[in-house]
Amino acid sequence: MSTSLSVFEKRMYDMIDDLLNFCADFCSEKHFVSVPDLRENVFYRDCEYCLIKTLLDSVDAPTYSLLTRDGRYLEYVVLGEHVAEVSNEFIQFISLDNVAEYLRDLAEFNVIDSDSVDELLSWLSAFLKQ
Repeated sequence: MSTSLSVFEKRMYDMIDDLLNFCADFCSEKHFVSVPDLRENVFYRDCEYCLIKTLLDSVDAPTYSLLTRDGRYLEYVVLGEHVAEVSNEFIQFISLDNVAEYLRDLAEFNVIDSDSVDELLSWLSAFLKQ
C-alpha cells in the first residue's frame, strides 16, 4: 500500500466508531462484517462503500465530478498519490500514475466521452506535477 492510501486508511481506523455508527444509522445494518484494507484497483461495495464514502465526505480533498454517457455521475477525489473513483455502486482507488490510461480505457469502452477525459486530465495535471 502506498503512502496516500496508508494515511487515508489510518484516518479510517481513527474514525471507525463514528463511521460505523453513521453507516449503521444510514442502512439499519446492525452487524458490520469487516473494516476494509484499502488497495488499488479493488471495487468496494455495500458496507465497505458506505465506510469509505462517509470518510471521503469528511476530508477536504480536491474533487471533480462528471457525467457518464448513460447519465450516471462519477466523482474523482485526489488523495495524495491516488484518485478515488466514486460511483453510485462502487469506490476504487487508482494510482495517479495510472489514472490517464484508465480514463482513456473508459472513453474507449464508451463509458465517458473523450472531451470529459481531456477535461478531467487537464484538472488532474496540477496534481500530477506535484
